[in-house]
Amino acid sequence: MTDIVLISPQDKKQIFQNLSSIAAFEPPTYMLLVAQYLRQKGLSIEVIDGQFFTPEEIAKAVIS
Repeated sequence: MTDIVLISPQDKKQIFQNLSSIAAFEPPTYMLLVAQYLRQKGLSIEVIDGQFFTPEEIAKAVIS
């Protein structure tokens, strides 16, 4: 069972609109640092990088 789900809710198409096809993907570095800190404290963490999913897909992943 997951204790905490961290979500990077970046919808590239919404943010960059017509430029989304040429915008770079950036890893959620600081969120991953927070996740590692929480793991060291004994918590079970799930990380979802929203750059690659729609809001609906993210919601479905969290519920399941």
